Formats: sequence, structure tokens, C-alpha cells
Amino acid sequence: MPLPREEPEHAAVAVTTGILKMLSKEELMGVIGHELTHVKNRDILVSTVAATLAGAIAMLSRMAQFGAMFGEVDPMKKAAGGEISWSF
Repeated sequence: MPLPREEPEHAAVAVTTGILKMLSKEELMGVIGHELTHVKNRDILVSTVAATLAGAIAMLSRMAQFGAMFGEVDPMKKAAGGEISWSF
């Protein structure tokens, strides 16, 4: 089965039998309309990109933190007043 496309024209909104029983037709149309605006505005795409960038930044900062704690210091550069190098 092929994966769904990213275009909003290929989106699908599913409803359960429980919500069909609970809501009136007007309420259900409001809920589906609300969900379709999420599709139109590509809210999930924006959220996914933001979460991926935040995760990458967190991972890089964690690598730098552990590199600072457990990395080796080059004694030649330290004695000469140069930079401290990290070995991963």
C-alpha cells in the first residue's frame, strides 16, 4: 500500500462510531471542519519540523556537554594558552 501524499488534497479525517453516536450532525460538521483547517494550514508539518529542529539542538548541546566533561585536554595547547580541544 503506497504512503499517503503530503498534499492536503490527499488528506483523510476519520471519525469513530462513538463520536457519530454522541454528536448531532451540526456538531459533527463543526468538528470535521475544525480538523480540515488543521490539514489546510499544514499544522502537523509545522509541528514536525519544529520538533525535529528542537531535538537536533538538544542533541548537539548534550554532545557538547559530555565532550566538555569527558573530553581530553591537549596539554600543549593548554600550556601555550591556546584553545582546549575535545576528543570524542
